[in-house]
Amino acid sequence: MQRLDRADALPLVAAMPVLAVFIWWMIDEGGYAPSAWMPGLVVVAIVLSLVIALPAQRGTGSRAAVCAIAAFGAYTLWSFASLLWADAPGPALEGSQRTLLYFACFACFALLPWTPRALLVLVALFALTTAISGLFTVAHVTATANPLSLFLDGRLIGPTGYQNASAALWTAGALPALVLAGRPEVVVWLRPLFLGAAGLLFGLVITTQSRGWLFTLPIVLLAALVLVPGRARLILYAAPVAGVLALISSELLEPYRQVGDLLAPQNGSMVLKSAFDGAAQSLLLATGALVAIGAVAVVVEKRLPRMANPSRRVRRGLTGALLACLVGGGIAAATVATDGQPLERIERAWADRDVDQGETSHFASLGTGRYELWRVGVNAWREDPIGGLGQDNFAQAYINERTGGKEESRWIHSLPLRLLVHTGLVGFALFALFTIAATWAAVAGWRRRAEGSLARTAGSAALLPAAVWVAHGSVDWLWEYPGLSGPALAVAGAAVALASSPPEDHWEPPPPSRRRIAVACVGGLACVAIVVPSYVADRDVREAAEHWPANPERAFDRLERARQLNPLDARASLVEGVIAVRMARLSRARLAFERAAEREPRDWFAPFELGLVAGARGDHRTALRHLLTARELNPVDPFVARAVLSARHGRTISFQAAQSEFEVRVQRRVSAILP
Repeated sequence: MQRLDRADALPLVAAMPVLAVFIWWMIDEGGYAPSAWMPGLVVVAIVLSLVIALPAQRGTGSRAAVCAIAAFGAYTLWSFASLLWADAPGPALEGSQRTLLYFACFACFALLPWTPRALLVLVALFALTTAISGLFTVAHVTATANPLSLFLDGRLIGPTGYQNASAALWTAGALPALVLAGRPEVVVWLRPLFLGAAGLLFGLVITTQSRGWLFTLPIVLLAALVLVPGRARLILYAAPVAGVLALISSELLEPYRQVGDLLAPQNGSMVLKSAFDGAAQSLLLATGALVAIGAVAVVVEKRLPRMANPSRRVRRGLTGALLACLVGGGIAAATVATDGQPLERIERAWADRDVDQGETSHFASLGTGRYELWRVGVNAWREDPIGGLGQDNFAQAYINERTGGKEESRWIHSLPLRLLVHTGLVGFALFALFTIAATWAAVAGWRRRAEGSLARTAGSAALLPAAVWVAHGSVDWLWEYPGLSGPALAVAGAAVALASSPPEDHWEPPPPSRRRIAVACVGGLACVAIVVPSYVADRDVREAAEHWPANPERAFDRLERARQLNPLDARASLVEGVIAVRMARLSRARLAFERAAEREPRDWFAPFELGLVAGARGDHRTALRHLLTARELNPVDPFVARAVLSARHGRTISFQAAQSEFEVRVQRRVSAILP
């Protein structure tokens, strides 16, 4: 790769503030909390406004790129429009703001004048940043004395706080790293580091034991084979990564086995730490070995260029062999995991949520609650196929239609179903148009560039994180993690920017026009105006929920301000009601829960609390009426049914019993921990 000139450096410098936000999100639980991604939206909006107001040295944008930006923008507007028919406008507003964030990330990078060299550097920065997040995770786990909070049933949850999202994030960085390791356009001394980074990240993915990743990995590998030039190179450099990880796979799976075999739970922290320390040592040694193998491969490639560039027949043979291994390995794994009866096991898991016990690896089990989520999602979409339920309004539909269990999942665990259920056929069509147009623009971009090989290498590698995001997100909830979704869409936007016609030599950018500056300022101020009140309200709710014992009246004041800043959200009223109950101020609790029930009429929690409040005040008839409403909205919850039965006999379940039963649910609903 040649030295970067001014045209190459310009988009990288402009993108640096957004890249810094991405790094912050990656290490801060994937940016999942609104308190993390809302300030990031302000930063991205400011950068996007500057990109629009101050035209850089860009050429003529392609129709496909313009169509992609327009389609994503239209989907964002449709998401905000769903507030008009959403039963819970508060979550719909928050979900639409998150959608606006993703649109801003994509548009910001798609409007910058990326060159193939600059795009290659961007992909390299993303891959190395992801590898650093992996090293940070390893160091954090090995340094802590009590690693239990960093694992879920022996599975590493990683920097995002959710094992499947961490697996997708690390895969999104590992694939570009693997591509760059085998490309001659990359600086020689960096290529071994990229090979080691790919091994490190794929090894960490194994420790998460994400079955969604296991099923989507063949899809993204096939996408890499189709998109990336030099399939033979990719296969040759992928072989040592697969071989080394296969050798240490037993050590990487050891934490899960140790937790499964644990007889004394009090020893869990010590046993888990010892098991992961061994896995981390093996993984770091494997990473070092891959760096050495990569260095040898680069030397051999330089000295024997014919071996590094095999004939077409050899390349086709290697590609066919890999495809055969992928298909055969997938069939063999499915057969072994299902005891030779894959169709029967899948059918039983779908109908009964079959969960295997006593397995030595989470990969070997098939049962999952996603089938129930998808079934409810399809039924909910059929009720309103055009507009959907409203952005982020799946939670109450699931509670109302589920057939069993106590889980109150907010997310549908599937990107296509998410689009259909939340925003209907209109939203699904707009996002599908965006996906097709963006892919078309990116492919057309590297085809029309004079630097053909370099442009295709950079463009295809830039599309791989988005391919991981779409493939894995089709069976999981990844949209909700800005630390994964934002970078994937932004880097894909940079690939789309290659479709713009390169400017002519000695071309000078025109001076900023008043119209362009006005549009940029209005758009930036609109983004800030949309997100800042919600951010302050979210902060007030969190602060009130955490610090109310020290100053209850100040907590109530902050909740009132939150309600004024974001009148669409019911969380401030819910938190006020819970605090008032803890303080035995039942009149205030009743008013707060009534406001929450009015704001979200299909939510069961506020009517249930109103029933407990009425029962504590001795009004058993009103208590029964509220509890029957709660049971109608939450028909299968055994605790709600028990409360109704008690109310029929003139008794009331205590707040203490309800608090003990619903502690986790209350915390999840108000996004805060109430002491």
